Amino acid sequence: MTEGGASSGVGQAPPVAVGSTLTVSGVHKAFARGIWPRRRVNRVLRGVSFELAPSTMVGLVGENGSGKSVLMRIIAGSLKPDAGTVAIGGRLGYCPQIPMLYDRLSCDETLRLFGHAYGLEDEDIRDQSRRLYGQLGFVRFSGELVMNLSGGTRQKLNLAVALLHSPTLLLLDEPYSGFDWETYQAFWGIADGLRAAGTTILIISHFIQERGHFDRILELRDGLLKATGRQYARQPVNIALLLILPPLFVLGLSSAIATFSGVLGGNLGERSGSAIGAVWAAALLSSSAAFFLLRASRQADDRLLIAGLGRPALYATHALAGAVLGVGSGTVGFLVVLLTQDIASPIDLWLAVVVGAVAYEAVGATLAFFVDGDLEGSFIILLVFMLDAFVAGPLGGATGFWPSLFPLHHPSQIAVDAALTEDVDRLRYGWAVVYMLILLGGAGLAHVRRSG
Repeated sequence: MTEGGASSGVGQAPPVAVGSTLTVSGVHKAFARGIWPRRRVNRVLRGVSFELAPSTMVGLVGENGSGKSVLMRIIAGSLKPDAGTVAIGGRLGYCPQIPMLYDRLSCDETLRLFGHAYGLEDEDIRDQSRRLYGQLGFVRFSGELVMNLSGGTRQKLNLAVALLHSPTLLLLDEPYSGFDWETYQAFWGIADGLRAAGTTILIISHFIQERGHFDRILELRDGLLKATGRQYARQPVNIALLLILPPLFVLGLSSAIATFSGVLGGNLGERSGSAIGAVWAAALLSSSAAFFLLRASRQADDRLLIAGLGRPALYATHALAGAVLGVGSGTVGFLVVLLTQDIASPIDLWLAVVVGAVAYEAVGATLAFFVDGDLEGSFIILLVFMLDAFVAGPLGGATGFWPSLFPLHHPSQIAVDAALTEDVDRLRYGWAVVYMLILLGGAGLAHVRRSG
């Protein structure tokens, strides 16, 4: 969604109605659950239409599961409707119910990041940050990491991000959840001041207590509006695992890999087994870490896109972080092999380990945008890894065209060659990099498809 007459929806969106900041027309949304023959369709929104005028504060109420947050996400542009249109005149500020923030950034860093996404200058970001810190009373936490904040302080930062660029339309989903009484009172003072300055405010809540603040109240019931007066779980990845597991993987499996290779008809020794173990450890850990990290950040990513950050910049950031992750986990495994085995070509082994790690990181990144459950995602990663390692890998001396299509095939073969000889077939690097780029491209397309 873009600023100034922005729109989202299906088909050609109409312009904002004259005298309105927000125009929602005939919005439908349904979600399918299960598989045939037990597939069920839940029609959450059934043609929602309304307009909001400038300088108004409107409440949206409804029971749990009535579709309030779904409607808010459609208006914000993070979810596509099945039918209908949304048109916005001006700058959009979005405060979701569950804070969509990056745990490892400080409050100052968070406001700078979103400020730049909004297109603000550094001086404006500093001025607005100081004002919001003062109004919401959390300046002493400005240098604190988001992951260390209490629920109430996270919510203050969540609201500050939405207010940072002085929006024309402000969408607030349960904005005062977790506030203490003093901050709750300050919130209504801020809201009343924004309305007086011309901002249109839409507030979602299970129930409305402060009815005197609202110009009107809408109730969402049975998928339609009637006029009346999922926990975001953080999925931290313990970075220590990336340092501890590769040595255990390499040292514990080198002999097993060599033995299993003989059973399958291959002829790998312990030195080759250690080299392959390093590739496998880096690949499996990188894919799992990418899966959990991207699942934990995808809502915050959506919020950055809503704020105006371009997809190329977001993808470049994730790609850089992924490269660091892959190189780091791969290097740990490589060093263990180098310290325990006599490797003929260390540089080639290191490159093989890193390429395998980055390629499999793309596998985890792709799954993060299609699989919602932690257990399901972990199972699929393990299944793909086992198919790749045991069917297409060098354990049984796999050769030919079809094994070469698997992403671990060439890095594993390079690792075996590097362990035994300096005469490495470097043409394999070309194939390995091609597959790595294909997988990374697939991860990017998966994100575009999911976010619409």
